[in-house]
Amino acid sequence: MTERYADGSVPLGKIMGVEAAQHMPSCLRMSKSPKVTTSPAAVRLPIDDKIVDLRKQRVAKLAEILDLESAGAVPREEVREAASIETLALRLLDGEAAPPSSSLSRRDANARLFQFYLDLEVIDRALSIANHRALVDHGERSRQLVAAHREDWRALQKKRAELLIDLLALNRRIEGLKFSMKSGGQFPGIELDDFTARLFGVGRLHNVPGHWAFEFLKAAAKAGLISEKDFRDV
Repeated sequence: MTERYADGSVPLGKIMGVEAAQHMPSCLRMSKSPKVTTSPAAVRLPIDDKIVDLRKQRVAKLAEILDLESAGAVPREEVREAASIETLALRLLDGEAAPPSSSLSRRDANARLFQFYLDLEVIDRALSIANHRALVDHGERSRQLVAAHREDWRALQKKRAELLIDLLALNRRIEGLKFSMKSGGQFPGIELDDFTARLFGVGRLHNVPGHWAFEFLKAAAKAGLISEKDFRDV
């Protein structure tokens, strides 16, 4: 039979790795906040460092809880912090230190264990708020970067459109030359043959291989980067 505390919850050390989410006290269940996905070259903001720090604090707090539980401690509530979990989480997120360990050292193991569970709930709430702030901050920063690089982006897209138009025109010339080398329907083959269809075909608006090439060119024309007459006859 599974060992339980008086409130029905199961000691953390008894449930690690065994469907923990079904038994874990509410303060241990991290909210499913959206994760901020970054790449090696992604912009890093101060909130990202704060999230890393909070995760480290969470790992350390879990270790303290496991140590006390393995020694037989059972959480016992004493005088609670007057501030709410939300207030404490905001304080932690904004740089205020966690509850001082000196005051905890004067309590017995059961009282410390209860406080550690509360601390963990504060850390989890702070992480949830931090993840939301990260989404907002990175969204704003990305909008700033888009504005700063818009002209470079447009210049590159225009260059791509011009290269694509040249490619489609070259494809048509290559296929025309290939046709002129056929005799009686026979063609022995030549190096680099059969790539035209893989390189957007020979143009024409209804050509299947060139569908997305023309969609891009039409979008580029709509954006004012090129004119429709530039690719009308490719």
